[in-house]
Formats: sequence, C-alpha cells, structure tokens
Amino acid sequence: MAAVDCSLPLSVNYQEKVRPFIDLVDELRANGLDRDVSLPSVVVIGDQSAGKSSTLEAISGVQLPRGSGIVTRCPLELRLKKSQKKDAPWKGCIRYVKNKKDVRFDVDEPGNVGDAVKKAQNDLAGTTNGISDSLITLDVESPDIPDLTLIDLPGIARIAAEGQPTDIGQQIKDLISKYIQKKDTIILAVVPCNVDIATTEALQMAQEVDADGSRTLGVLTKPDLIDPGTERGVLQILNNEKYKLRKGYTIIKCRGQMDIEKGMSLEEAMDKEQSYFKSHEHFKSVYKEKKAGVRTLAGRLSTELVGQIKNSIPFLKEDVKTKLAATRQDLQLMGIGVPQEPDKKMLFLTDLLRHFIDDLQKTAKGELTRVCLKRKRTNKRLFGDVRDAFKRLERAMNKMMPVSTDGSILQEIKNAIVENRGRELPRFMCYPVCEAIIREHLQKFREPASVCLQEVSELVESVSTALATAHFQAFQGLDWEIKGKMNELRMMHEKKAEESVDQIFAMEHLVFTQDSIFIRSVTEMGDKVVWPIGHVTKQDDEGKEAEKMLMYICSYFKVAIRRMVDQVPMAISLHLLKNLTEDITSQVNLMAAYPDKTLQLLEEDPDSAERRAMLEEKLKRLMKANQDLARFN
Repeated sequence: MAAVDCSLPLSVNYQEKVRPFIDLVDELRANGLDRDVSLPSVVVIGDQSAGKSSTLEAISGVQLPRGSGIVTRCPLELRLKKSQKKDAPWKGCIRYVKNKKDVRFDVDEPGNVGDAVKKAQNDLAGTTNGISDSLITLDVESPDIPDLTLIDLPGIARIAAEGQPTDIGQQIKDLISKYIQKKDTIILAVVPCNVDIATTEALQMAQEVDADGSRTLGVLTKPDLIDPGTERGVLQILNNEKYKLRKGYTIIKCRGQMDIEKGMSLEEAMDKEQSYFKSHEHFKSVYKEKKAGVRTLAGRLSTELVGQIKNSIPFLKEDVKTKLAATRQDLQLMGIGVPQEPDKKMLFLTDLLRHFIDDLQKTAKGELTRVCLKRKRTNKRLFGDVRDAFKRLERAMNKMMPVSTDGSILQEIKNAIVENRGRELPRFMCYPVCEAIIREHLQKFREPASVCLQEVSELVESVSTALATAHFQAFQGLDWEIKGKMNELRMMHEKKAEESVDQIFAMEHLVFTQDSIFIRSVTEMGDKVVWPIGHVTKQDDEGKEAEKMLMYICSYFKVAIRRMVDQVPMAISLHLLKNLTEDITSQVNLMAAYPDKTLQLLEEDPDSAERRAMLEEKLKRLMKANQDLARFN
C-alpha cells in the first residue's frame, strides 16, 4: 500500500485544523449543493499521457485505471481522508447517481480501485470510448494518505480514436471548462517536462479562465525523460521565470510502466523519487526549496484547498441564505401536494378556491395579495394600471377641447351661423347651431373612451390569468376550467361596459347641464382665452357672434369633459372590476358547492409534481448546508 509521509505538513495538530474544512465541502457536495452554489475544489486537468493518472495515484495511494486513449471517462471526485489511528484499515467506496437512483459499492483494497472505477464508468458512459458528465465519487480512508479532495477530469484529446465520437475533443474541453471556470476552483494543471509547455492545451485552457494564474498550480511530470541540456529551461519554469503562475509549480517523478510491471509499490516509488531529487545535479535545489516531490505536492494542495475554503465561507453563507429564501418562496407559491384522503382532498380544494377568490377580490380593490404576479406588461398592481388608463383618457379628452390656433373652428362656426340664419336679428345667438356643433364634436370623444375600455379589459384579462396561474398552475384541468369561465364572464361584462359607455354618450347628446353650473363655467372661462380668428381680420357681426358662441361651446365642453372623464371610468370599473369579480366569485363558489366534477380537475400536472419534489429536495439541501456553514465563523 502506498504511504504519504506523515512528517510533512500533515501533523496531528494540522489535521485538526484541516479536516473540518475539507469535511465541510465534501459533505456539501455529497448533499448535492454544488447544483445550487459554487463550491471550492481542486480540479486536475492535463493532456493525454501527461502523467495525470500517475500523479493522482501517487497522492492517493490507489491505482487508478490505466491504458491508452481516454482512460478517465467521467469526472472522478477523489475524497481522501486520513485516519487518526495509525493501524486503521484501508477503506474505499464508489458512489454515483444513475437514473435518479444512488449506486454504491465498497472496494476491498487499493489495487482494486482501477477496476471499480472502470465498472462505474462503463455503467454511466457505456462500454465504448465515450464520456459522461455524471460524477463518480471515490471515498478513500487510510492512515497513509493526506486530507484532500480532488476532481479528476478526462485527459484532453486532439484526435478521436476508433469508436469515439468525432467531436470527442470538444466534448472533453466543454466538460473541463464547466469545472475550471468556477471562481472557487483551484486548477491543478499537469504538464510533462519533455514537451514545450507553451503548446500544452491544459495550461492554455487554464489561462483562458484564470488569466493571472491566481488559481492555477502547475505540476511538471516525467523529469527523467527530458533531453540532457534542457534542464535549465525546466528550472526557469519551476522558479516561475517563464509561463508565470501566482501559485507556481511543483515537479514530481512517479512510477514508470517498468516500475509497475516489476511490482514497485507507491511507497517505494516515493522513496525512490525523494532520492532522485536529492541527488539530481539540477533539481536538488528545488527539492530543498520544497518545489519537488509528491509528498510536498500533497501538503501544498491541502493547504491551498483549505485556504480557498476559508475564503469562500462568507460568500457561501450569503449565497445559501439567498437561495434558501427564494426556494421557500417558490414552494410557498406552489403549495402542498394534493392529499389522497377524500376529506382532506375536499378541504384542500376548498382552501385553494377560497385563497384564489380572496386574492381576486383584493386585486379588484387595489389591495395587496398573497401572491406576487409576474406579467410581461407591467409589474404594478391592477388598480395602478387601470388608474393610468383612466389618466390617459382624461388627458386625451382635455386635448379635444374645441379650440385651435388657426381660427378654423371660429370660421366653421361663422359659416354655420351665416348658412342657418333665419328671421332673428343680428347678435342674437342661434342656439340650434350651437347645439349642432356640440353634438358633432362630441362624436370625437367616443374613440378615446373605447380605447380606454379596451385597455382596461386587456389589463383585467392579463391580471386574472396571471392570478389563476399563480394559484392553479399545478392543476392543469382546474386552471383551464377557471380561466375559461373568467374569460367568458369578462367578455360579457366588457359588452355591458360598452353599452354603459354608449348610454353615457347618448345622454351627452342631450346637451344639458344645470344653469348654475354652466354660468359658473362661463364665468371661469371669462377673458382667460383669446379666441384667434385667423384670416378673419375684420370683426363683423358674424365674427363677433362666432367668437361668443365658441366661448359658450368651450364653457359647455369644460363641464361635459369633467362629467365624461368620471362617468366613463366609473362605468368601466363597475362592470369590469366590481361586477365581474362578483360573478367570478359566484362561479367559483358554485364549483366548491358541487365538488364531484371539480375534484376530477384536481389532478396535479406531472411537471408541477416533479418541480415541487425538486424544490423540496433543494430546500433540504440548502437547510442542511445552512446548518453546516453556521458552525464556521
């Protein structure tokens, strides 16, 4: 069995400080929290044949799958836990999720890990050479390993081998990018010494997401394969003089294929590695500076990971609390599932309909409701939107006051006076002309009233639909039934509102107001307005009479507009808010009074049931995470 020297930075005191932080993130990830928030991790990437598997074997003390081509075909989370007892037995366990079911099996000894991982990969990714993004977790506990968690990813491939998809290289890059782009991820980039480091895709991908190298730790492998005379270039990289990384580089020498065939253990390989660096003419200096060796790398990774976790905890706490509140709200809006017991099911239906009616009535009155409606048109409440429509009506009607700056209306009145002159003496105002002009101009006011009615009807439709969706989206049959009834009733009341508006304009054609009101309006109008007469330059009798008549017409319209901008909205509100709400309430109450048919509509939509289950599961994860994080200051 491989051993990691416990005299390294992994003392008992250090273990007490390291283990809780690594356990925290391991537990959060085991509970699935990485689906909700970004968790700190160490991700291992490298080109094919870069020595990635050998590096992980040396650190973990277990033999991982080996071979040519793509050996790692699924993300492998390697969770290493150092046993506190020196004589504690080695323990291994493989876990993953397939078809929403947990799969778990134990591994007896380190030498069987490779086959166990292959078995899991074949189950998830098939027996061909394809890959899968499903995570496999390998738990290892032993007194001879460091406290550390690593995520191993498939090696970067340039050319598809036989049996592989033609885009396998891009698939692998997409998978790697998914992991390394997270800001809390430490990137362990494995690069062989015997290649031009600038051409390695692992470092290129790391630089794309970590331009300043603050999250990347370089690992140089295969130092025994470099050409004599090129050692200086390797030292420049190790000393961070070329291809600089903020976390720097470490060089290691793992077992070769001949060592494996001879049965060299990982423990023997690390002892051999130590002797190699200690005696190497060029690399003994970096060994003294703790830049060489698997043991050094293991300790360094533990330190880096714990530091990253400590820095992330405040942000994790805040992120979890925010998502916890949002998930609770989503669940509250969805409500509980439908009970199976008949009595409870009936009570559930009654409460569901009652809450909808309560919110509908509050909406019609402009009060706050239990649900927050999400509509494309506006985020305001219905009453605020309706009031805005009424204000637009008022502005539109006020602009239609029969006054123009070019004198056209005066000329029109003058022409009408001349054409309709009867026996009356000059300067006696012809009332039939005045009345006819008022009635003719009143026709123009019908259009803005119709526009306002249509706007309010559309707002009522939008809000009532959104309200029904908020309450009944989980029950498609009930949702459609209630929306159908509401739309039918809305169209009926829209027609009644239109009839009421028609009646208002029919009354306006009577051309009437109380004498006192009209006289007051004439007095208010007074001399405030100068009536332009355009090209009529000479104030003849007809011009003076036209000017006087226009003043009276405007005085009348001031009264009429004041009536219409109140009466039209009141008619619309009566039918499309008050009466419609009462009729919908009656219809829904009838559904509750005769529940046999309504209960049949209470079948929950499968998508809603699945979403509720997902939210409930997410809520449990977040609550557990919140409790776990609360232990850390």
